[in-house]
Amino acid sequence: ASRYILEVAERLAKKGWPVLIITGKINQQIIEPYSNLQFQSLGEFTTGSLFYWLFWPLFQYRIHQNLNKINNKILFPQIFPPVWWTGIYKLFHPKTPIVWMCQEPSAFIHSPLVIESLGEPFRSILKIGKILFKKFDLWIVRKIDYIISNSEYSDRIIRKIYNRKADMIAYPGVDCKTFIPSKRKENYFFIVSRLDKQKNIDILIKAFFLLPINIKKKYRIVIGGDGTEKNNLQKLAGKLDLSKKVEFLGRVDEDKLPLWYAKARLVIFCAKEEPFGIVPIEAMVCGTVVIAANNGGMKESIIDGITGFLVDPQNPEKLSKKILEILEDEKKMKIIAGKARIFV
Repeated sequence: ASRYILEVAERLAKKGWPVLIITGKINQQIIEPYSNLQFQSLGEFTTGSLFYWLFWPLFQYRIHQNLNKINNKILFPQIFPPVWWTGIYKLFHPKTPIVWMCQEPSAFIHSPLVIESLGEPFRSILKIGKILFKKFDLWIVRKIDYIISNSEYSDRIIRKIYNRKADMIAYPGVDCKTFIPSKRKENYFFIVSRLDKQKNIDILIKAFFLLPINIKKKYRIVIGGDGTEKNNLQKLAGKLDLSKKVEFLGRVDEDKLPLWYAKARLVIFCAKEEPFGIVPIEAMVCGTVVIAANNGGMKESIIDGITGFLVDPQNPEKLSKKILEILEDEKKMKIIAGKARIFV
């Protein structure tokens, strides 16, 4: 979502629009290439911090102060809670138009998968207050003028939750000059993701365990990202005697990510009901074969058996069988990798 807003904002700025991005916290490395944009940080607390929510009225007040300085503005929120920031602002300024780029309907309110993946006390708070939060979210979204969805799948979820159709579908993209194939592959399977329950990374580790001994000796799993499930995933790898075969990178720097994709033998992304899934298309444009979950928005970016492979995300046996099948046909892998890049 942050990459999407930066790319859209940069294009607007080049067309002569003054663009201000208001955010909780700024990562200087990420914003460095975007010299045409202005940024305003609301403070040191991110929305994943309990302190942010304790001081939420103060943050909302600061947002209003910043927005009141701008005339003839269009608000362009991405995900929750910015969609609430703008909706509340519109209550006091009804003529201000809002265009919501809906990367997903407020998942921390409507998705049991996401709620279960949260740590405490957030999980309990959302479970206790879910009826109130849902009503407020539905009420706020009714104030929004225009909704853009990131996939047809997300559009169906928008219709189900908010009883309205997205006005436009605009897929996230990938920079084909930065994400490029490598001439040399290495013997690892790669995944990059938040380490949350709904990302199903445990399924990959279990599938790897089921592979023949000769394959396990030759390959390893490399996992990029961080999250609440990291400790459980490390314990699972240890339990299956795979600690030396599963490498946790932590957060991967933006400039190093394309090479991790490009040198991987396979990228495996079996998240549950992903609204779009940026990981598969970043891997595909790097010329790496992708195995992804046969659900959500990924069914729109992967044509099974032609630009990649789709599997049951809950079944390690089927995933293991698919990995073995792909590795045994090097010629087919090269054909699919080439088609995948062209498709993206």
